Amino acid sequence: MPLPAREVEPSLIHKLGCVRQDRKHRVFVLDVKGQRVAHTMMSHGHRELSDGMLSKMAQQLGIARRQLIEIVRCTISRAK
Repeated sequence: MPLPAREVEPSLIHKLGCVRQDRKHRVFVLDVKGQRVAHTMMSHGHRELSDGMLSKMAQQLGIARRQLIEIVRCTISRAK
């Protein structure tokens, strides 16, 4: 199930704690205690993210696609 990019981006930043870096693409970096543990990216032009793109992003973040979708849909969040 494709998701709008405008819903995914805030979830990466606010729920997972990623930091956005604008480069050729929008890069989202997840640091834990100053150590980079994961990163993923999204094209500036994407309005909707396909299942394949969501799977790739989830893999890069070390979570399942289902978990990424649940985070975006507000059914789960990052444990503190």
